[in-house]
Amino acid sequence: MDKLLSIIIPVYNTGELLKACIKSLQEQTFKNYEVILVDDGSTDCITSKLCDEIASEDRRFSVLHCSNGGVAVARNRGFEVSTSNYVMFIDGDDTLFSKNVISSINDCKRFRDASRYTSKKCKRVRDAAFFFIIMLVT
Repeated sequence: MDKLLSIIIPVYNTGELLKACIKSLQEQTFKNYEVILVDDGSTDCITSKLCDEIASEDRRFSVLHCSNGGVAVARNRGFEVSTSNYVMFIDGDDTLFSKNVISSINDCKRFRDASRYTSKKCKRVRDAAFFFIIMLVT
């Protein structure tokens, strides 16, 4: 577990919207993360190819190609292969407008270290119109 955060992105026919999502992740000030793109059986001609291109260009990104099972199944598949202590879920058509959204993982880590709790903790992170849950996996 060398990455502090796993970001799981279920994608289904998101096409060009996925590029903005990926760019917003790559521009984050926090860099110690992995991204798991879960292609949930996309049927367009763009999404699967784009996922493969992204994974081949940036080693922090990996892709799972699955048959369509819906967003919950896709998230669970990504969770199963995640390798870090913290997990964040976003959608393939989301864009992070602040470059410091993911850095709040350090706040979660400090809270956990200070409290010495062993149960799951969640922190809500607000970015524009989105709420993200960062979950500690214990």
